[in-house]
Amino acid sequence: MARGVREVSPVSPSQTPANSSLTPRSLGLIGLVAMMLAPTLPLVVERLPTLQSSLQVASIVATAAFGVLAPHGSSNVHYARTFLTRALPILLGFLAVLSLPHLVKRGLDLVLTILGVLCISPVLLIIAAAVRLDSKGPALYFQTRMGKHGKRFTVAKFRTMYGDGEARLAAVLAADPALAREYATFHKLEKDPRVTRVGRVLRKYSLDELPQLWSVVKGDMSLVGPRPYLERELAEMNGKEAIVLRATPGLTGMWQVSDRHKMPFEGRVRVDVKYVETWSPWLDMSILARTFAVVVRGSGV
Repeated sequence: MARGVREVSPVSPSQTPANSSLTPRSLGLIGLVAMMLAPTLPLVVERLPTLQSSLQVASIVATAAFGVLAPHGSSNVHYARTFLTRALPILLGFLAVLSLPHLVKRGLDLVLTILGVLCISPVLLIIAAAVRLDSKGPALYFQTRMGKHGKRFTVAKFRTMYGDGEARLAAVLAADPALAREYATFHKLEKDPRVTRVGRVLRKYSLDELPQLWSVVKGDMSLVGPRPYLERELAEMNGKEAIVLRATPGLTGMWQVSDRHKMPFEGRVRVDVKYVETWSPWLDMSILARTFAVVVRGSGV
């Protein structure tokens, strides 16, 4: 070896100065924390709450895989590149798989609703005129309902009752104990004294629900889902609202296509719980098909 020249041995990764860059372990910890916060992103907040734990598990697995695959002692640039090419696609792919059925559901809601409104707009105008001519009052009736995650929203229906309907109901229930028991059990009466002549026809064929198509366009409702419940009904849901309110309420649903005339309120809630727990795009398509048969038969109430 030439005089004056000293041989320098290469520096091992473990001998890298601490202040030269963040270690892979530190970056892995940062990545783990960031990815565990993924369920708080707006994309995920709109999904079912039960999926958030799955996303957290996936985040941990993806980050752990990232830490194993990334070479120890790599530079920040190399470590970031490994993250972008290996771990991030895993997480994004997982999110996409979870989101796809719900995106399809929302897409179908918009396409079918907009096309439907364009086709039946003359019918909507005729119904509105009939309601106004049959009894005093506006054509539409507005009410606050419970939406997804308990969000309150205003639902619109064609008015099917007289303006003093609540006073009529109170008088009938006070005079007839049998009707009072029927109303307490089903939250409705088969022969409701509040309902107008046109209203009976609209209810029989479920035509009074058509203005709710606007709620579907806005995203407050879906074409298929649990029924939108009243806030005062929460006390009678026996804790099942925690399940029912996971989903967006629907214009139609499992309860609407079942034998709803004979189903008490508790049964409605039970059916809606079953829908939420067994939901799939195929179930929605089946319910939509059965809804047409219900409307044609005139089995609404």
